[in-house]
Amino acid sequence: FRSTYVRVSAGTRLAEAKDLERLHIYAASLDGPTVYCLIDAEEALGSKGLGKAKSTGALSVDFKQMNLQMGHQRVPSSSKSGELRSYLICQVALGRTLLLKEGMREVYPQSFASVLVDAGPSPLSFLTGKATDDPKSKPAVDAEARAKAATWYQVYRVKNSQQVCPIALVDVAWREKKESVPPIVCDVCGRRPAAVYCT
Repeated sequence: FRSTYVRVSAGTRLAEAKDLERLHIYAASLDGPTVYCLIDAEEALGSKGLGKAKSTGALSVDFKQMNLQMGHQRVPSSSKSGELRSYLICQVALGRTLLLKEGMREVYPQSFASVLVDAGPSPLSFLTGKATDDPKSKPAVDAEARAKAATWYQVYRVKNSQQVCPIALVDVAWREKKESVPPIVCDVCGRRPAAVYCT
């Protein structure tokens, strides 16, 4: 939600410390990272399942059948600004990941526990060069590049549901945030606003 202001209005804890410890042990056995994932709860559980989860904390989800997206989360077009929407915050033990190329069917070779089915461009691909001639200076990133980098995402599918641990069910309200465009910086000093520039 990098393009929005987000307010969490309510939450239900779904996992205990022992559940997370079990997941981390499992992740180590899979020889891969543990990452966070945000899942639209109504899409995953349905309205009845969502109501049950809020009242009892009980879930019945086959995460193996779901696309698990990390990074930028697109706000559903059906949502209105300020409207509450429920999400599952999960930790995912990815293990070793196979990149699925176009036309490939979903397979899990031996020792692989997840597949990467879709991804946005890497944020590093939007760097526009050095801010100054100093090799120690950080790469320059303009407003357009920042906006594109903020949409980075990766979508995975996992071999089995035990790789996903729901941590919490939260109600989120969001509203659009306007991007502020910083001034174009002088190419010579790299600090002050440029007086003349091309658009």
